[in-house]
Amino acid sequence: MSHFSRKFIVAALFCVFMTVAASAAPDASASVDVRGYIADLQNWSEGVAQLAAHPESAGAVRRSVPLKLEVRDGGQHFQISNAWLVMALAHWEKQPPQRQALEQEMAQRLQWELGQAMALGRPAEGPPSQAGRAQLAAVLRGREFRFVRPPSWWDLMMARARRWLLQFLSRLMNRLHLKPAVGNVLSWVLLGAAFLLVGWMLWQNLRRASRGMLGLGLEAPASTKWGWRQWADAARAAAAGQRYRDAVHCCYWAAVFRLEQMGAWRLDDSRTPREYLRLLPRGSEHREAMSNLTRHFEMVWYGYRPVTAAEADSALKEMENLGCNLPSRAATASF
Repeated sequence: MSHFSRKFIVAALFCVFMTVAASAAPDASASVDVRGYIADLQNWSEGVAQLAAHPESAGAVRRSVPLKLEVRDGGQHFQISNAWLVMALAHWEKQPPQRQALEQEMAQRLQWELGQAMALGRPAEGPPSQAGRAQLAAVLRGREFRFVRPPSWWDLMMARARRWLLQFLSRLMNRLHLKPAVGNVLSWVLLGAAFLLVGWMLWQNLRRASRGMLGLGLEAPASTKWGWRQWADAARAAAAGQRYRDAVHCCYWAAVFRLEQMGAWRLDDSRTPREYLRLLPRGSEHREAMSNLTRHFEMVWYGYRPVTAAEADSALKEMENLGCNLPSRAATASF
């Protein structure tokens, strides 16, 4: 056989081999739309599900899966790699003891990819409806979102001031040729000075407030020698003179001394109005009137709330309801 004949035979055998290999190997790549990709995934899932009953179909399923798949979705293109499925099918054919586990893994992966493909094929959702917008507005009106708002004019000005201050300090440190460590120390010193200044201002405010507490009337009644009659007379005189705050004060102490005379309690200079009130049983006929008078007295005398003539008259009525409506002096007969 001549040299030329041998070359021709080798070339013919090589062409036949490549033709057979191309027909037996799966497509290296393919291009489909989303619907075609979904159909392919469903077919591969069915093929994997039938492997247990028809193991001879594993080769056909493997050859039907391209290594790469280009999926078209409108003007977009996605490259999908199916090498994992081809390798899993080949491994399934060569490793019979592991076939059940491989079938489960392939089925799960194919179902996941099918769900992703179906989600890709759904039409995009339209803008939210009016009901959705109203529901969103109602949620944003909740207490937890009350501070969620765009920056106000004051916020913008404060941010600008902070930025200017930081830039000023940075330029100052650069001119003084300070190292970063020295700059940090200077920043902490300024921060400490600001903290001390705020603390000093707070202490001054508390000191002035404590001085004002001396005028709250927390002292004991002006005269423990008076009885309820004297306090009642003083209350009526103060109301007549339009000194309504003093009238409420005298009404309260007239009630305290009156109930002390009736045996409700014993006077104690250290006892607060609320402690006097708690000494009355809940079923006492005087508890409601004393409770109203105590509350009125605390707001007026301790809270410095302005008192009107109507409120002073109301305090006088509560005082009389507690038995302080008897004349302050014995009536004299006229002969």
